[in-house]
Amino acid sequence: MKQFTFLLILICTGFAATAQPCRYTSRVFSQVAKISDVVYANVPSIPAVYVAENVTTDLDLKMDIWQPIGDTMLKRPLIILAHGGGFISGTKDNNDMQYLADTLAHYGYVTASIDYRITLNATSTGSVERAIWRATQDGSAAIRFMKEKSELYGIDTNQVFVLGSSAGTFLWLSEMYCSNAERLQSTYSAAFPPQPDLGCKDCEGNSYTHSSRPNALVGCWGAIQDTSWISATEYIPAIMFHGDADPVVPYSEGYPFSALFTAPWVYGSALMHERLNHLGEVHEFYSGAGQLHEYWGVVNGAFPPGPVTDPDWEGIIVKTTQFLYNVMGQPNCTAVSINYPTENKTKMWIDGNALIVEKMDTKPFSIQVYSLEGKMLLSRILPAGKSIVGLDGVSGLVVVKAAAETRKLVSVENLY
Repeated sequence: MKQFTFLLILICTGFAATAQPCRYTSRVFSQVAKISDVVYANVPSIPAVYVAENVTTDLDLKMDIWQPIGDTMLKRPLIILAHGGGFISGTKDNNDMQYLADTLAHYGYVTASIDYRITLNATSTGSVERAIWRATQDGSAAIRFMKEKSELYGIDTNQVFVLGSSAGTFLWLSEMYCSNAERLQSTYSAAFPPQPDLGCKDCEGNSYTHSSRPNALVGCWGAIQDTSWISATEYIPAIMFHGDADPVVPYSEGYPFSALFTAPWVYGSALMHERLNHLGEVHEFYSGAGQLHEYWGVVNGAFPPGPVTDPDWEGIIVKTTQFLYNVMGQPNCTAVSINYPTENKTKMWIDGNALIVEKMDTKPFSIQVYSLEGKMLLSRILPAGKSIVGLDGVSGLVVVKAAAETRKLVSVENLY
């Protein structure tokens, strides 16, 4: 006979448990669907060949969106990913962003890899600061767009997470912590050199008015322009990764690219970690001993040919998904021996490919069996006495949801 593994979610205790794959921390979906080149904003952009800050063209900003196939949950957490490239290169199509967005969609998330505005005058500190602010506005527009389209893409607007690599982390840190009152002077208008006012954080890209504040950050080898921007009232849960030998983005503080003196002085993950400790804010910081920039195996967002084998790639995914799982307050996902406490007058157990339910009272009783993807595989109303529920055709990990008149039901959305 086939043997099946089951998860039983009950409002009671006293079961022997062993760890099993879980939605949001494991690859539980076999297939995902990708929608490419979704326009989320239209913005004035500096052309690829830089002329001046007041020379711009209209640009449609696009994102790629992934969703797990076969998922019946109506509201899933969202992760928006922003690529690296020093605000002079990179796109949503960078290998690391594409691979990561695809992987996390297999875990049950909706994911989106975004383009944002790049191009700057590297000899001007003000131009670099303006490039970061333009990207900040684009990150805000992406969050607002996805919240506006939450029903279309099945998104829980209370679980919107952001992930950045290098410049992408600069973007999200500015979006999270730099208020409009803290905008740098360089982002306002000036007569010489001529430059337009870039406007407020939420004033570009689209007209959607949702909050652009994310619910958590995954920051990879990034930095912030001013640690004082981070205050206790603005705190957002954060997990950060940074190599302590990073020559591109300072691990502690300094100029980017080791000595690009025309760039702003920035503060890396180690000093953000100190700031968060000073504020008493719970967060996670992983320092890569001897590690360089982008230490999950890429150079400028590109993997070498062949399979992705860098151990840090998998390690960062494991730490990230567990962190987000904890932020969401998900219940522990465990397998249990199927046996109610005797006072509930119900016993359940597995016998080969059948679920045996024995009722010792006359109250109505129902069971539902779901796949980890959220699809109902069967539903039965059982009489008193002994019932055998055949599970032929059911394969893989499933959730058995039991209900009785005297038991408060647990909604499907909270089972994972």
